[in-house]
Amino acid sequence: MLFPIEHLNQEIDPHCVPDTDIIIRTNRAKYAFAIIQRARKYVESGNFPEIREEGIARQITAVVTHYVSWRRLAHIRSFGIPTLVVSGAKDNLVGFWNSGCLAKAIGAEWLHFKDGGHGCIEQFKHQVNSAIEDLVFKSDDKLFLHRRPSPPEIHPWVLGSLLVFIASRQNVMRYSPPFLSACVIALILHRRYGGFSNSSF
Repeated sequence: MLFPIEHLNQEIDPHCVPDTDIIIRTNRAKYAFAIIQRARKYVESGNFPEIREEGIARQITAVVTHYVSWRRLAHIRSFGIPTLVVSGAKDNLVGFWNSGCLAKAIGAEWLHFKDGGHGCIEQFKHQVNSAIEDLVFKSDDKLFLHRRPSPPEIHPWVLGSLLVFIASRQNVMRYSPPFLSACVIALILHRRYGGFSNSSF
């Protein structure tokens, strides 16, 4: 899920893992051994933060409800703070085109790897670290003093779903066709958020 197959199967200089007889010859074996070590650390400590039901529920909630409107992105862009967006064309979890839209919307530098996966920050760690270092040196500490955080927003479709649910529970739509109700909600959302496509960047 995190890396392209070609990268996982790529051979590296063989080396023996300290205090073991395990010899690492590919990226796949390197990452697998790192995951095993990480899991062993959690088991030995008696702590399993990554497989708790609460953690899974919070992660799903974050994925489903996360939303930043074009208006808020424009507000972020107005800070003038140097920003970096990193993505990979072979990402199996997140569409890289969204990273391109994000970089364009906030005026960020877009570091994109055509052979990179979701874990491109590890896959191309030298390039990413160098870009982050350049970003830090370009940033001005004074800019951070003028930031004004925006209030959190709710995705239009989530808000629409809540409106429909509340209206149905209150029998508001009893005397009106569902299509008419949907049109009214769509107009409210359009007026509140100004559309659902990137037309101003």
